[in-house]
Order: sequence, then structure tokens, then C-alpha cells
Amino acid sequence: MERYCDLVSVIIPTYKRPKMLRRCIESIQQQTYKNIEIIVVDDNGKNTPEQIETFEEIKSFLTSIIYVVHEKNSGGSSSRNDGFSASKGDFLTFVDDDDELSETKIEKQVECLKKHSDEYGASYTGYYVLNENGKKQRSYFKKEGNIYFRALARTFYVGSGSNLLIRRKYFEKIGGYDIAFKRNQDIEFMARLFKICKVACVKERLLTVHMEVRQFKRTFEFVDGVTAFYLERFNGEIQKLPAKDKKKVLDVICLERARTAYAYGEKAYSRNLLKAQKVSLVTRIRYLNYLAIRFVFKLSFGFYY
Repeated sequence: MERYCDLVSVIIPTYKRPKMLRRCIESIQQQTYKNIEIIVVDDNGKNTPEQIETFEEIKSFLTSIIYVVHEKNSGGSSSRNDGFSASKGDFLTFVDDDDELSETKIEKQVECLKKHSDEYGASYTGYYVLNENGKKQRSYFKKEGNIYFRALARTFYVGSGSNLLIRRKYFEKIGGYDIAFKRNQDIEFMARLFKICKVACVKERLLTVHMEVRQFKRTFEFVDGVTAFYLERFNGEIQKLPAKDKKKVLDVICLERARTAYAYGEKAYSRNLLKAQKVSLVTRIRYLNYLAIRFVFKLSFGFYY
């Protein structure tokens, strides 16, 4: 496939959100960086009511975007990989269909990456999160360089997978997204990506993550099962770590898992998780303090002691 220098391929997987998809596409077309191709991967399933509605909503864009339609619903990982297969860019960004980019986001991310050495495989920006209660959180995480341990602990917060701008060669090196993951595809992807490259940061908040409309409600069993699957999948990588780092990674994942269990009303399960992992009282207090800071100051960032 012919390649284009400094072209950015913007890949948008979409499923049952045609109205939001239109807003997303418009935010990309308004970018100050013009060397862009937009690839929409419709995962509703060919000729389903949802696919037909999506087509009607975006048909005015069809002369300026690439529109890929799945024969049947295949999931977010497959959609992102298929979007990559249709792309030509030196840089890739995978934007969720309900997220919104500030007009200078891509330009500043490309500039940022080009200022860094080739070992920097991705860049991200600050962001806002609009929650279901109508309140807005601000990002607070500005780490650069080697963040592998944070990514492995699932506490490298970039708001959404929409945030990363990735050098194509690094996507190819790790083989794209793992189709075995039905949820948290971005989290597992980053754990593999940042094992082999560094990340750069644009500190301005240039992404809006829309969490205020979520039509998919997940059971606790499903949510906890996704984390259990992650731990199973990455157990080999975690076991390779020095004892101190391994303990830290497992503690952080356990704390997040216990908090989710508590929020779902599974209080005994939450306590048992913390007990089994032997998370110290000091670490638990640090974690509660972290949660309080996030709540009081409306900040979004990950915990890593």
C-alpha cells in the first residue's frame, strides 16, 4: 500500500451512536492539521437498522471519508485493526465515536512527536471528562518517557484511547489490538505498546471524553471478569518484574478492582480481594486520599504509589 509522509490516519470505530459519530467527524474535519484521512469502521452489522441509520447520518461526509462496514458486529478491537488495514498514514489515532477533539489537537501531537527521538512511539494530550452527572473532570497526569509499569498497572490515564497519536511502526510491531479483549482494549493495548516505546505529552487539554451518555450498563460479573482476564493474560509479564514492582502493580490493580466491587455493592468480595493481595493499611490510606483528591478537585489521574 502506498504511504504518505506525515499523513495522520484517524480511525473511528462506531457502534449504535450515529448522532455522536457526526459530532466526532466534524471535530476532526475542523483540525488545523490538514494532512488527515478519516476512516469510519461501522461495526453495527451490514444492513441492520443501526447501520442504515448510521449511513443516513453521515452520508454527507462520504466523499471525504473512507467508510468500512462490517458484515456483522465484530467488536472494538477488530474494528480498530480493520481501520488500520485500510489506512496509509505514518501516524495513527483511534478515536471513539462519542469523543471530541479540539481543533489543534492533532497538529500539536504531530509536532510534539517530531521533536522527540524515534524511541517515542506515541503522544497524548490533557483532556476533559464529561460525566453522567453533568460534572466535568480535568486531567492532571503529565508524565513522559518510560511509563511501562503504570501502563501495566492500568493506571496510565489518558482519558480515552482516543487520546493517543501513534507512530505506525509501533502499532505494527505489537500486532495491533488483541481481539480476545471485548472491553478495556485500550488498556491492554497500552500495556503492550509502552513496553517497547516511550510516550510524549502535550500538556494542554485538547480532548473531551463524553461519559454523560452511556447506553450500555455492565454487570459486576462482567466488569470484574474483564479485569480477571487481563490479569490472566498479563500474568507472565507481571511475574517477570522485580518483586517490589510486581507487588506495586498487583496492589494497584487490586485496589481498583476492590473499589469497583464496593461500588456494585459487593462489599465482602471487595474486602476479600484486599485481604488476599495483602494490601497494606498505609497503601489503602494512600489510595483513599487519592480518591478524595480526585473527587474534591474534580481531577482525572491514576493512582500509583
